Amino acid sequence: MADNRIAYGLAKKHGIDTKGMSPQEVWEALKEKGITPENAEQSIRAKEQTKRKELEKKFEDDLANTANPEKKKVNLTQKEFASWYQKIGEIKRGGYVDKMSNGNKLIPIGNKIVVTAGTYEKPKAKMVFEFESEEKMFDYVNRKRKK
Repeated sequence: MADNRIAYGLAKKHGIDTKGMSPQEVWEALKEKGITPENAEQSIRAKEQTKRKELEKKFEDDLANTANPEKKKVNLTQKEFASWYQKIGEIKRGGYVDKMSNGNKLIPIGNKIVVTAGTYEKPKAKMVFEFESEEKMFDYVNRKRKK
């Protein structure tokens, strides 16, 4: 069943006053407008997927078209490899990671973004994007997340 927060948000969007209403009453009011918990959740998931794919496309296009980051063969120092493995462990334990539509993970290490494929047990660094500084790399990533 869909989250009750979804019901209240949809009710507000459709101009339904929910003051004093239980979640069940809100869903009943939404059903009168043709909105069920199932189709509301599917609609939201579809919008999230579409937005995610658009963001990934913008990110990939920008990385390909910008002169700022340099796409390089994987050339990490021993310290950077250690940091990379540590971040993979954090992700495995539930830490946040940006993912591409093909499942590759984007792991920031210093002033580099390591595109990582494979499993947690056997990760593979596919390519590295290097920026002038760590600050510029995070500015770039944050700018892409906001779009």
